[in-house]
Formats: sequence, structure tokens, C-alpha cells
Amino acid sequence: MGQSGRRWRAWASVTGLVVGACTLAACSSAERHAFFPPETPDPKETAAVAAEMPKNYRELVAEQIRAFYAYRHVLRDAKISQPYLRYGGLLRGGTMPTVCVALYRANPFGIVVRDNLAFAYRDGKMRSILIATESCSDLSDFTELKRS
Repeated sequence: MGQSGRRWRAWASVTGLVVGACTLAACSSAERHAFFPPETPDPKETAAVAAEMPKNYRELVAEQIRAFYAYRHVLRDAKISQPYLRYGGLLRGGTMPTVCVALYRANPFGIVVRDNLAFAYRDGKMRSILIATESCSDLSDFTELKRS
């Protein structure tokens, strides 16, 4: 009984070390594959990514927000980022051209809060990314959404 307990602890320790090492290796990926957009985007990379998106991507994002954003009736302001590459994970197929949208709305207490949404261009459609962890930097006015 004592021998098998020691073996089990040794196996669990080695397994923990391997999992920890793999986790740290995954965290040290290149900045290009980071979940957050760079604070100061490279103009050449921005132009290349924008070329992958349709010319009317801002209108397509505005349509998505009008159709599916639950708080559109209390929207105060909206801003949108320049296109950038976002790593979508293995299930989504690697990197994808993405824009980040910051929506300012009134909450039930009348305080203006900010919601960050990310939209990726895939298979000819702009699609909302369910979990947007972006900080939404380098924003400009989103006039296409404000018109409606």
C-alpha cells in the first residue's frame, strides 16, 4: 500500500510539472498572436489587414449591432478601432481580421458604462466574437452606427 501511494504522488508531481511547463510555454507566444490589439498599431500591418476586410465593414458591424445588441435603445456613443489580426484559437482557425467596438450606454442607474465588442470577418460575413477581452485602443467615431 505504501509503495503505490509513493508512486501515485511521484506521478502526480511529474504530471503537474509537465502541465505547468506547457502552460508557461503557451503564454510566451508572439505578440502577433496576442488576444489584445497593440496599443500603437503598425500602419503597414493595419493597411494589410484592412485589405482583407470588405470596404463596407463598418456598415456590416453597425448592422450586427443594430440586430443583436441588447442595449441598443440606451446607446449613448460608439467608437470603432482600425482592423487588426486577432488570434481566434484552434477551433476558429488561427488569426482573423478583427475590429473592436466600444459602446457607451446608460445602465439602469443612469451611469454611463462601456461595453467592448469584437467582430471578426470570416467566410464573407462579419461575426461577433462572444468573449471580447479587448481593451479597444486607437478608437475613432463610429458614425455609421450613430446615424440610425
